[in-house]
Amino acid sequence: MSLKKTLAGVAPFAHLLSRAGAARAEQEDDERKQREDESDEDYAKRMEEIDEKEKAEEEKRKEEEAKKAKADDVDNDDTEAEDGDDETDDSKKAARATERARCARIMAHGIATGNVEQAAKFAFNTKLSSADAIAILGSGAHAAAPAAAAPAAPQRRSLDERMAHARPANPGASAPVAAEPTLAQKILAAGKLRRGEV
Repeated sequence: MSLKKTLAGVAPFAHLLSRAGAARAEQEDDERKQREDESDEDYAKRMEEIDEKEKAEEEKRKEEEAKKAKADDVDNDDTEAEDGDDETDDSKKAARATERARCARIMAHGIATGNVEQAAKFAFNTKLSSADAIAILGSGAHAAAPAAAAPAAPQRRSLDERMAHARPANPGASAPVAAEPTLAQKILAAGKLRRGEV
């Protein structure tokens, strides 16, 4: 097996390592160089033609990509173009920044007071200002504190709990009945019966 085939199996770009690949790359570079028998005007014309050819190929490639992208857009709603991350308008940037700051202030106060769930609801589901939301969270914390501080009235134990320590034996219960034989015991008994041992 040749070295080229061995390398091709291991590395998919091994053919570029060969002399032929290097010669091909060198030939492409030579195309851009001015030839010895070529005048400056001829060289300039040839470079313009090469540039136009490359530009046409690039435009053709872009058109094909656009056609492919349009064909891939099944519902024709162009959702990729409108992903909500359009940061071009300065007023939109400022509005997003102030909203993020409002949410951050409300959440920070909610974390500090131990009322994160309510803070999240105020921050993300309402349009309350941060000062109003913080005031509401603060008043809720003060109202919850006295209720938690007041001792709960002791509940009376149920009859079952009170009688759990003194459970007398059931006087009507007789001696325990012999337990039914297990499956293994039944199988052994059937074997003995079949052999005539019983």
